[in-house]
Amino acid sequence: ARAVKKIILKSKMLSSMQNIIVYDVPGFDSPTLIHESQTMDKIKNCDAIILVTDVSSKPNLNLHQLQVLLKESDNDGVKINEKFFVFGNKIDRCNDKYGTQVCMNSLIDDVKKYGIASEDRIFNGSAYAYLKHINNEEDHSVERMKEFDLEKNINEPELLKEKLEQYNKNE
Repeated sequence: ARAVKKIILKSKMLSSMQNIIVYDVPGFDSPTLIHESQTMDKIKNCDAIILVTDVSSKPNLNLHQLQVLLKESDNDGVKINEKFFVFGNKIDRCNDKYGTQVCMNSLIDDVKKYGIASEDRIFNGSAYAYLKHINNEEDHSVERMKEFDLEKNINEPELLKEKLEQYNKNE
């Protein structure tokens, strides 16, 4: 198998959170069993967790994933769900405006119902549309966001970053 061990990102956009380390873990839906233990190891040693899920068809939070996340604490005794932020990605790929709202509400309801994160830590958007937008590039993704009346959601990645900065400073 091919794998990347390390990528170094240098960006002025993260200057308010210097010395952060970002781990992109395979998650709990990987068919490889060792990925679950590797994911839990990283989760138990981090200060914040961003759960990114594809919200375009149906939020892919599954019961196994939730059970693991809700019962665990990190190495300092902090419950895992106290460190969670949730980003429902790819809302630009939904079929229509109604379907977009159904998917976003489903994710919000699941996160609240299972106590994964507080409501102010749930974000829905499109990372791809955001990048196109900040680079002033017209794209189908940006147009879909406008078509679905989700222009305010184009900047959700930025709002998530601001919330993480606040969390980093205060918690």
